[in-house]
Amino acid sequence: MNRFLMSVETVKIKDFIFSTNKLKLIRGASHLLDYLNQVEIPAILEKYKIESEDIIYIGAGNAKFFVDSKEKADNIASDIKKLYKEEAPNSKILIAFKEVTFDGIESTGDEKLWDSIDKLADKIAIEKSKGFPIVNIELPFVKKCPLCEKNPVLVSTKNLEEDLLKLNITGDKKKYFYNNLDIDELKNQIEILTDRNGYICEECLKKLIYSMQIKAKKSGKDSTLSRVGFYKTLEENKIDIELKKSLDDYGDENSFIGLMYSDGDGLGDFLKNIKNIEQTEKEYLEFLKEFSKKLDETTKNSLLKALIKVSKNSEKLTGEFLIVGGDDVCAILNSKEVLKISKEFQEIFEKEMEKYTTAKGIDNRITSSCGVVIAKAKAPMYHLFDQALALQKNAKAKRYKNKILKTGYIDFQVINSEACIDLKSFREKIHLKKNPIMERPYSIGKESESKEFQTLLDLIIKLKSRDIDFPKNKLRSIYELKLDKTLEEFEKKDELVNILSKMEPRHIEFIDSIENVDYLNENEFNKLFSNIFDILEIYDFVDGGER
Repeated sequence: MNRFLMSVETVKIKDFIFSTNKLKLIRGASHLLDYLNQVEIPAILEKYKIESEDIIYIGAGNAKFFVDSKEKADNIASDIKKLYKEEAPNSKILIAFKEVTFDGIESTGDEKLWDSIDKLADKIAIEKSKGFPIVNIELPFVKKCPLCEKNPVLVSTKNLEEDLLKLNITGDKKKYFYNNLDIDELKNQIEILTDRNGYICEECLKKLIYSMQIKAKKSGKDSTLSRVGFYKTLEENKIDIELKKSLDDYGDENSFIGLMYSDGDGLGDFLKNIKNIEQTEKEYLEFLKEFSKKLDETTKNSLLKALIKVSKNSEKLTGEFLIVGGDDVCAILNSKEVLKISKEFQEIFEKEMEKYTTAKGIDNRITSSCGVVIAKAKAPMYHLFDQALALQKNAKAKRYKNKILKTGYIDFQVINSEACIDLKSFREKIHLKKNPIMERPYSIGKESESKEFQTLLDLIIKLKSRDIDFPKNKLRSIYELKLDKTLEEFEKKDELVNILSKMEPRHIEFIDSIENVDYLNENEFNKLFSNIFDILEIYDFVDGGER
């Protein structure tokens, strides 16, 4: 009897998590999606008697499994869609399935299991390309939610209990995760978040409730916190996490926060090579199960180790971990630690995955490319994630451009504005081939085409050391001199000599040591200080320096 291979994929996660800048709702949205994926979907599969050997993978917003009939596949798809519609309004879920002849050992037809998986992925991609309908209610009598400013208000603190009953959040049919819901506290939270407006949409309400579940765990009450996501990894390792009340609380003395987004590299090549190795379909299926679990565990454990290594107090960590699973990491961190944590995470992840791929006899390395944004806490999180994603893609592109596939890359940007800037245009305007001021992205491991990120960090640490104590205003003078289009190169060189003449001998010696400055050649100034902007931009965010 033929079976059906099903795939469930949560898409547009960014749109759902970052629909508002309120930290509690961002945190709740992340926790909500983790809970549905890791607790509720397995419960649905158990309801339809899907055995563990038929489940390929559940995690990181995705699930793949086998079912024994089309009717059952339709029912499972219907239940999952209903679940997401009720518990995560406006989230986007794609479900597809196709008939396969794989019986658990081998396929009886011409199409092999790996081909079926590829075709199912194509089916999901086609559904994704169709887009999603958008309902935009712009009517004078429709009140919009003050938190997301897009959904109609369905709940008011004036009749909160009545509204909760209508939404089936309380009453006889309430679900497990609403058992400990404190109505008075919920009312108070809505009032605080909406500046005493008291109105909220269903989507924001659900996010707030799930955020309160995390708080419930912190106060010792029963909750879902320890059962899902990166919080489960923290709890299993007995690591306490300090959750802040708002994004501002994560800011430094100048209200800067750090956002990192990391994504894996080389997975497609690795899986392709595994597929090409002679093996039975059953062995390939077992490999997929093992690999999915290994990748997820490595990502979470690598981040945990990086946090502990960088944190001054490893018993109590600070951060918001919005996406941690599969090969993805998105986290809000301290602006003075985010660059170091990102680098450490990538190094640990690469080493662990190298051990795994080597053991499998495949030379393809699985690495990680990362984008880091340091910006004001007031900047919209949606835009910050967009910028981090753009930087991550830039880092990944550098990996393939250099054809050095054994290490990942990191790109970063400090943004002082509201984050609504075109990074590509900005960089093209100030960074020229004949007069470079940046060397981003940097490689994580050693390779010949790009500078290693650690060398940049070491340089800044040395600049700020007590022995060197290089004046930052002189760095800025050199940077401004590089950008001055009114001067010829020989004039810039003369001005550099003038700047150096006012420095201490140790500062001049330091510049000599890093640049090998040729004071006699007046036509090569533009070749010097090719990473001066990189140094200046993160100067205050390395080694605990004050801004």
